[in-house]
Amino acid sequence: MGRVQRPERIEQELAADRDQVGALMRGETTYPVTADELIDNPYYATTCTYRSQFPISLTTVDQACFPAPHVRYVNLIEQLAEMADPGDLRRVEALLVDVLERRASNGDTIAGEGDVIDEASQLPLTRPCPVSPALLRSYHLDAEQLHDYAWWTQLQSAQMHDGSPAYKLSRLAEAGAYISQSLRQRRDAVRFSVPFDARACIDDSFGSANPADVLASVRGGRAGRNRQDLAAANARRSS
Repeated sequence: MGRVQRPERIEQELAADRDQVGALMRGETTYPVTADELIDNPYYATTCTYRSQFPISLTTVDQACFPAPHVRYVNLIEQLAEMADPGDLRRVEALLVDVLERRASNGDTIAGEGDVIDEASQLPLTRPCPVSPALLRSYHLDAEQLHDYAWWTQLQSAQMHDGSPAYKLSRLAEAGAYISQSLRQRRDAVRFSVPFDARACIDDSFGSANPADVLASVRGGRAGRNRQDLAAANARRSS
């Protein structure tokens, strides 16, 4: 079988719908993935399509890679991707990413390593995956050794507030770094010098308080307060 035909066989085995397969092969994914990369790691079909228009679920890919024991058809993905071990590192990595993506959708941007392992080991799969701290260490997928992991991954090492190992998705780590940098720049910025009296400028533009304003101020001071609040807001904006 030629190299060009092999991605097509992967697509057929995934049992994804036409829109999902079309988007995947046109490169309309959250993260770019080539046909050769899809052969090397069929789980990229899910880890590269989270939050895309046509995401492919982990369940869809996992059932294609590791069908239930009673399924009798020939598993072509096992042959094409050389993936026979239920604890294959590509599968384990995809499970960890799925846990973090689920947590991110609920607002959690970081998760302790132990919690991620527990949740990954409890995902409903047709064939169990032996996710464990020892297995992660053997693949360099544990948080402390993740920088030595040989494949592309969205996983990034992090630490909880108590210093314990944790994971983050790379996109969330990048977003957090950008926000922190922006806040530091704003905090360290030199305040602008404001060479005018904001309240005086407002009165010059709109005129001094008229009788209606005076009456309003007697009844609650709203007019005066409105002008003073506007002046204060301008001062804050300039600082």
